[in-house]
Amino acid sequence: MVIKLTDLELSHILIFILSFLIVFFITPYIMKVAKNIGAIDMPEKRKVHSIATPRLGGLGIFLTFLIVSSIFLEPSRVLSGILISSTVIVLLGILDDIKSLKAIDKFIGQFIAASILVLHGNLIISNININMLSLNIQLGILAIPLSIIFVVAIINAINLIDGLDGLSSGIGAIFFATIIIISVIKNYYGLEMQISLIFLGSLLAFLKYNFNPAKIFQGDTGSMLMGLIIASIAIMGFKSITAKTMFVPVLILAIPILDTIFAIIRRKKNHQKIFSSDKNHIHHQILNFSKNNTKKTVIIIYLANIFFSTTSILYILNMNNIANKMMLLMLAIVIIFVYKTSIIFKK
Repeated sequence: MVIKLTDLELSHILIFILSFLIVFFITPYIMKVAKNIGAIDMPEKRKVHSIATPRLGGLGIFLTFLIVSSIFLEPSRVLSGILISSTVIVLLGILDDIKSLKAIDKFIGQFIAASILVLHGNLIISNININMLSLNIQLGILAIPLSIIFVVAIINAINLIDGLDGLSSGIGAIFFATIIIISVIKNYYGLEMQISLIFLGSLLAFLKYNFNPAKIFQGDTGSMLMGLIIASIAIMGFKSITAKTMFVPVLILAIPILDTIFAIIRRKKNHQKIFSSDKNHIHHQILNFSKNNTKKTVIIIYLANIFFSTTSILYILNMNNIANKMMLLMLAIVIIFVYKTSIIFKK
């Protein structure tokens, strides 16, 4: 049996393979660069790792994005906005990985990158469609500021979840894989699928070095870049493959979003600054249950993320009955999790 591939299918396969290979071979050199410029994550009380580990892993992923997009992707205003804002966020991340920036400085940089993405890239959430409640809210003059807030929120959600070897990389890979599956189901092969292929290939290759025991971390360079790209894909998908509803991309990102919400509530409750650090995130709680077994903790979170992603695919397939039952089950698990851990309340 001979399988014939169309030019489009062949280009998508090449995008994935080339992205994988570039990151696979460039990452060891990025590790050396990180050590030479002092982009090292030193062990400390609130961190899990016990040895000095180079950061800056996101730089290799970014360079791969630039190379592969220049070869395969058609120039457009949206792509231009993504590339320019990505460059801003990566430069910000490099500075933070070398010399930790103040929270306010990072926030200003994130705001600038998000503004470029929304205004230059024209990635704007103009309305919010909630199918389950038959609501369609037109945002009007609030569309641009709310779009910028959404992008900054996703950047920080991914940044916050980046606390264990391979955790944010795996969550990102699951997100991009889900977007690719939904694109195939919808027979939609647009820019969001192409970018998802680049980042899926890149992250799977990066996990070779980032999974426990990690030889290199993404650093803020990688986690903020991934957050920006995920936000971009979510807004683009909202206008095409996810049937004009933000519910599906938000559902795929349920774990980092929940972790961010819990962190804000916890810190407000304890009269701490929202951007302060602690060891009470979702991954820390599961780590306590797994007796500090990092691999087991990361795999548990992967499985939970896959559960949410599968539910989002069922909604796309209009299998709402099964999807709703899965949502109720996960909601019950989340409530039990909050009650049994110190994610919000001290135990």
